Amino acid sequence: MIMGLILFVHQRGGVQYLKAKYKQVVKGESVDSANIKFRKIKIESFLNTQTTSDDFFMIGDSITEYGRWAEYMQDCRFKNRGIGGETTKDLRDWFVSVAQKNPEKIFLLIGINNFKAGISSAKEEAYLNDMSYFLSNISEGTQTYLISILPVNEELASNFIRCKNSELAEVNEKLLTLSNKHKNVVFIDLYGEMVDPKSGELPEKYTVDGAHLNYDGYMRYCQLLKDAVL
Repeated sequence: MIMGLILFVHQRGGVQYLKAKYKQVVKGESVDSANIKFRKIKIESFLNTQTTSDDFFMIGDSITEYGRWAEYMQDCRFKNRGIGGETTKDLRDWFVSVAQKNPEKIFLLIGINNFKAGISSAKEEAYLNDMSYFLSNISEGTQTYLISILPVNEELASNFIRCKNSELAEVNEKLLTLSNKHKNVVFIDLYGEMVDPKSGELPEKYTVDGAHLNYDGYMRYCQLLKDAVL
């Protein structure tokens, strides 16, 4: 348990994370202010941590951040580069600097935070433009896996997710089309593999709140990655 706590703190920025958490809890600092500091800490870690050309970067939002990828995949080459709450607009701040570290593989999953308040044509266009920007700024020597936005359980997530699975499916179709325009990019349709064909929802057995994955959800995710990649 103690080692797990140490690893948890280390993954979130070590001493700097504890200092920020102290200010939030003891000094009454706002959650938004604390989250901004946590995000800054994580980005600094991504930019300054030494990596190798053999590494696999998992880039994305909270679904990526909460995954213990090296342990789940039993492969220490998997490096977590996820930040909770991240949108594609946010990711533009640091994506290129991280991608230019030239890892062997990049797994990119992001988008639900762009659309959680609902999907419009303007939001969709901005999202796809950002995704094109990311794919265009990855070295040809890096194999890239573009992962579809996952389905949600609309009832469980109704208090914070406003978009519909049918809308997410349409966005994913456009992601597939986009991926085909770029070299060394493979599209992985986790949406199609994880959505319940009868209900059209993310099954309750895979999620804690309708959007984020539980352990069984991550195990399913990882098995699909292994089938598609490894």
